[in-house]
Amino acid sequence: MKFGISLAVQHSPDDDQAARFREHLEQVRLARSVGFSNVWASQHFLSQPFTYFQPIPTLARIAAEAEGMTLGTGIILLRSFSRSTSRSRSRRWTSSRAAG
Repeated sequence: MKFGISLAVQHSPDDDQAARFREHLEQVRLARSVGFSNVWASQHFLSQPFTYFQPIPTLARIAAEAEGMTLGTGIILLRSFSRSTSRSRSRRWTSSRAAG
C-alpha cells in the first residue's frame, strides 16, 4: 500500500509566506522519511482573501526534498492562464517565495 500527502497550500495573507513554504518543505521531508510515496498540490484562483501557492512552482521546489517520491497536481485550472499571466506570476512567485 502506498501513502501520500496533499499539501494545504492556502494560507492567511497575514502569515509569513516564506515561513509557510518552509513548513511545506519540512512536511515533505518528514513524509519521505516515514515512507510516504507521493506529494500532491492543487490550485485555485478564487481563494480571496487567502494566498494560494501555485502547484507547478511549488512542486518544482519540493522536488529537491522529495527524491524518489511521485509528485502530482490535484487540480490545474488551465483556462485561467494566458502565456503572459502565467510567466508573470511564476517569476513573481519564484523570486519572492522559492528563493528561501
